[in-house]
Formats: sequence, C-alpha cells, structure tokens
Amino acid sequence: MKRRNIISLFLLAMTVLAVTSCRTSDKLIYLSDAQRDSATAILQQYSTIIMPGDELSVDIVSISPESLYQFYIRAYANGRRTSGDIHDIRTNFIVSQGGTINIPLLGDIPAIGITTDSLAHDIEHRLKDGNFVDDPMVTVARTNFRVTVLGEVRKPTQINVEDNRITILEALAIAGDITSSGMRDCVRVMRENNGQQDIGTIDLTSRELLDSPYYYLQQNDIVYIEPDKNKKRRATYNPNIPAYISMGTSIISLITNLTYRIQRSELLF
Repeated sequence: MKRRNIISLFLLAMTVLAVTSCRTSDKLIYLSDAQRDSATAILQQYSTIIMPGDELSVDIVSISPESLYQFYIRAYANGRRTSGDIHDIRTNFIVSQGGTINIPLLGDIPAIGITTDSLAHDIEHRLKDGNFVDDPMVTVARTNFRVTVLGEVRKPTQINVEDNRITILEALAIAGDITSSGMRDCVRVMRENNGQQDIGTIDLTSRELLDSPYYYLQQNDIVYIEPDKNKKRRATYNPNIPAYISMGTSIISLITNLTYRIQRSELLF
C-alpha cells in the first residue's frame, strides 16, 4: 500500500511538471496559436505617416530629360553651369514644424499627416499642372527612419531603417531576439501620435499580432520588452539577506547559550 502511494505521488509530480513545462514553452513561441501551413491575411496595410522633423528624400525622374533639365536649371542650378546630362533630381528636405516642405518653384507643400506615397503623388500633380516637367515620376522616402528596441533583448539598439519598412519581428531579429526572461505576450510599443505619446500592448505569441496596428513600426517607435515575474523577483532580492540570516542565527545561538549558562549557574548556587 505504501509503495503504491509513493508511485502515485511520483506520477502526479511528473504530470504537474509536464503541464508546467508546456505552459512555459508556449510563452516562448511566436504565433503559437496559428495553424501550421496556413495562410493568414495581414489586415494592417503598411503605411507610415510623415511628421515634423522627418527628413525626406524626393527623387524626380522623367521620360523627357529636356524638361527635367529645364526644371533643374530654374529650380536648383542658380546660374551655375551644368552639362545638361540630367536624368533625375534627388534632393533632401526637412519637414518644418508647420508640416510642410519647400520645393523650389513649387513652394510650400503640405506633408504632415500623410504617407510618403501621397506626398509623391501631390508633387507629381504640381509638376504636371505647372508644366514644369513632362510626365514626372516622383519617389519620396524617409532618410531618418529610426526605431528603438529596449528591455529584455540580447542587443538593445536603435535601428536605422533603410527601406522605410520594418515589422516588429524584423526589429526584434536585429536586436538579437527576446531573451528567455522576456515577456513575449506583453510587449509595449510607444508611438507619437498627433502630439501625444501612445502606448500599445501586443502579444507576439498570438496570430492576432498580424492584425495589430503595431505590427508595422513607425518613425521613432520605441519597443520595450518587459521582464517576466521571475526576473522581477530576482531584481528585488536583497543579496545581503543570507548574511542577515546568518548573523541573526548567530545572535540567537549566542543568546540561547548565555541563557543556558545563566540558568545552570543559578542551579549550582
């Protein structure tokens, strides 16, 4: 009977250990609830909104090099001699606090609160309507697109995004991935939005990540990986506690020994 109870307790302990291990491993897996070999639509279409202080590269090309050359002479050459071999014009602009960029001949163009694609289309229309360039094709890209990854990652870093597009999973990969003590189901993303700082929370272990507005990161986003409960508990642990316990034990032992000696002395007298 006693042996059977021991075996039952052993099996129960192994079951609890297995269940606990499964729960722990699930928290380490990205998109753990997504079905294998399945297709999932990404509802959040990629777009980045232009903000004051953004540095934008504006690239203008045309099937008519002559019209592009004339625009360059009027807008950028400022009387300087040039060979006339102009195939494209690429210049950088800083978005003002008023939310505009100033392109010579076109004037102040509203940029804040719209995407780079929308701004490119606006510049194209202005070039066409003003007869500045024949059939212009404009590309606008950020040159100072940065995101920051902090907390429980192997390499906390600030990332300079070169292609103007980055997902949170790509950012974490660049930062060396989340450590084993990081909370993958409670990731914070701090984002500037209309003059205020928003803080969003996403779960990297759920397929709902793909529907999150924070799946694609924006300019100046800060991703923070919070430590789990075990690491928080270790962080609040006082390393001097063992020394205090040892000292307290010694004091109690000393008091007990003295009390015993005093009582023994009284009995002798």
